[in-house]
Amino acid sequence: MDEKEFISYMTGKTFIKIFTKNENELIIEYYSDFNDYKEHNPESNVSEADYNDFFTKNTIQKIMISNSAFALRFLPSTKLVSISLNFKGTSYSVELDEGRLSEFLSLSLSSLNTKELWFEKFSNVYIYNMKNRELLFNHFVKVEQQTA
Repeated sequence: MDEKEFISYMTGKTFIKIFTKNENELIIEYYSDFNDYKEHNPESNVSEADYNDFFTKNTIQKIMISNSAFALRFLPSTKLVSISLNFKGTSYSVELDEGRLSEFLSLSLSSLNTKELWFEKFSNVYIYNMKNRELLFNHFVKVEQQTA
């Protein structure tokens, strides 16, 4: 899978400010707030209410867990994924490598070599199951309240 196809599968792709793929690291940064988004996308029809409604607890969890795991599995040579997202005074960040995730899951991501296996053994179990997604989120994602 190439980067363009990968992005098409990403949760929240519309709100990505930075997508940088180095030799073995992927860095994804979401816009810091609606004003930042509109500054860079003045032609967008997304309203502030749309923006705020999009970033639910479930969506933020999916962004952090699904996007990072999917990148580790389907972007060739990616060894580390870093994602940062700020929303309403809270900063979410994850730095995930395949070894840590595979060890935690007792499942090798590289064994999920088709999209069918990916959905059967990972997405359906750890992304679409809220309890399991929350388990991964709480283990791997750093959440910090920002102070003014």
